[in-house]
Amino acid sequence: MRRHLGGLQPEHLTKERARFYTRQRRAEGHIVGPAAARRKKPIQDGTIIRELVTLRAALKWALAERWISQVPAIETPRQPPPRDRWLTREEADRLLASAQAPHVKTFLATCLYTAARAAVVLELTWDRVDVAAGLIDLGAAPGGKGRAILPIAAKLLPILAEARAAATCAYVVEYAGEKVASVKRAAARRANLPGVTPHVLRHTAATWMALAGVPMIEIARMLGHRDSRITKRVYAKHSPDYLRRAVDALSA
Repeated sequence: MRRHLGGLQPEHLTKERARFYTRQRRAEGHIVGPAAARRKKPIQDGTIIRELVTLRAALKWALAERWISQVPAIETPRQPPPRDRWLTREEADRLLASAQAPHVKTFLATCLYTAARAAVVLELTWDRVDVAAGLIDLGAAPGGKGRAILPIAAKLLPILAEARAAATCAYVVEYAGEKVASVKRAAARRANLPGVTPHVLRHTAATWMALAGVPMIEIARMLGHRDSRITKRVYAKHSPDYLRRAVDALSA
């Protein structure tokens, strides 16, 4: 952002400048992959939207602090359609079976059976997991995003019990006695499930709940959504009762 807009005053941030920023970011891309096989990957519109929304929030803060007299119009690209990738039960079992390292299996299973974000799972400590009582506390949420205290799922319980018995540090997901910073995607590749990220596991959990007819407000609580309308917009279509009354009315 400093590279493309850093020489401007806030009053110079017009819609056309925001469009220029979008064009520049789309064109430049970023380098990914190991040193031996580096490639240029285009910047996705979702990333550009996040950057421009952050700029907009900073300008609103500056207005509240009376640094500026008005917030300029920051135009963002159209929101890309949500990715609806989720795992079937068979795919999920295959993914967990492909996890060779214990910490990877613990991480994947905890993400899948709590619907928690990856960062939350990696921060999870044993003092918030009561295997005997079957409860897990996902902890306080910074930035206003809610988290839940929830029962431990039947499929997750033996995995956590095994991890607890082998624990050598305070963190649930550990390797060699240390907290794990991130988990690679090798298990997904071995299971022939390309594109499976921790977010896909969270999306999978919510989709399974919707397919089972769990009320949207309960799914929202699991996901930590403050507003269940967000949950409904994404997951209502998977509910067995979605538009059922409307369709039945056509045949009445």
